[in-house]
Amino acid sequence: MTKTPGDNCLPAVADAVFDIEGLGEYLKISPRTIWRKISTGEVPPPICIGRSKRWSRAAVDSWLADRAAKAAKGGSR
Repeated sequence: MTKTPGDNCLPAVADAVFDIEGLGEYLKISPRTIWRKISTGEVPPPICIGRSKRWSRAAVDSWLADRAAKAAKGGSR
């Protein structure tokens, strides 16, 4: 059986972060749209690990909850 680099990660840790593709799938938007929204401050900034960019699922979920609460109060995006 061949091991991949991800085999050494704990499942909870591996599921706790998104790469750009995973974040796009989660938010149902393209990676290009994510980068555009980062530059305008509409999406939380990534965590940089070397040249890799990752997003904490907890931070993304918190950001989504804040946006939902503002929308429910009639606030702007």
